[in-house]
Amino acid sequence: MNIYKDDFDISRSTNVNIEDGKFTITQYDIKPKVFDEERIFETDELDKVLIVFNASSTDELLQILKENYNTSDAFDRIIGLLINKVEGRYNRFTS
Repeated sequence: MNIYKDDFDISRSTNVNIEDGKFTITQYDIKPKVFDEERIFETDELDKVLIVFNASSTDELLQILKENYNTSDAFDRIIGLLINKVEGRYNRFTS
């Protein structure tokens, strides 16, 4: 699910995926033929993510994220809430 997208010179999009008990958030920054960056955070502790966001279901979590984190800094804000509360993997790729 896309929670943020813009069309600036360097465009950014932030997406959340929930599947098989795994929570993944991905941010893409792209300037065609010049710059490309992908940041990914994923955790298998979906139950703890639900607690952090005070959500009772994955549908409610997605609604909360779409309504309250539809901003260019969504990735950092969400990770800031999850850090030290869930174990996960963070990766950053640039080209």
